Amino acid sequence: MMKIIVNGTGAMAQKVAEMLEQSENFICAGFTTSFPNEREIPTLAKALEIGDIAGIIDFSHPEQLNAVLSGAVAYKLPLLLATTGYTDKQLIQIEKSAATIPIVQTYNTSIGIAVLEKAVKTLAKELRLYETDIVEIHHNKKIDAPSGTALKLKNAVLAGRGGKQAELVYNRRDHPRKNSEEIGMQSLRLGNVYGEHSVYFAKDDELIEVKHTALSKNLFAKGAVDLMERLLNRKPGLYTVTELL
Repeated sequence: MMKIIVNGTGAMAQKVAEMLEQSENFICAGFTTSFPNEREIPTLAKALEIGDIAGIIDFSHPEQLNAVLSGAVAYKLPLLLATTGYTDKQLIQIEKSAATIPIVQTYNTSIGIAVLEKAVKTLAKELRLYETDIVEIHHNKKIDAPSGTALKLKNAVLAGRGGKQAELVYNRRDHPRKNSEEIGMQSLRLGNVYGEHSVYFAKDDELIEVKHTALSKNLFAKGAVDLMERLLNRKPGLYTVTELL
């Protein structure tokens, strides 16, 4: 059984820790969270002192990035970064650290979302002249908009089109569609929705919709454990989720 540290400050850290305990290959060596638990450890540095750690899963906050990267690099540990809200400067910092250790940095640990991303890229390539909109729905406590996953899907559309940039329209009021190249981005914040992402392609008399709906937080916890298992024994580098499938 391999020991994994979960670095986090909320419910997702708890969920991932529970999933690790249910895994046949891993145990949770400790997690830094506000939830009372016998495995709770006050800092990542203290958790690393346990020894024989196989990897780190991070569901924390961008402010903790320096400590997370420093610890992972010092101990040469595979690192899954599932925190949202990184600045461009921090993303560069992550890329530099990936020269030393294998890292996955993702805004969504769902394997299904990774498959959806690949499908959207293919559809965008085949449907270049189709109008495209992305709609995402999350719970009413989510702060950032659009979601990191919606932005990933936007990048998949652009990649499918050959990498050409496009105008993003976040509100259709006073912004009627100009052409098929622009991409509409709509964000809804409702109730307790865990996450729903839809991508629409339309032309003349047809509409194509691809959608992913998260039914519980367990989805993301299971995905995180799965990704960590896939990341083990990889060479140093910055990996996407799709590259690990």
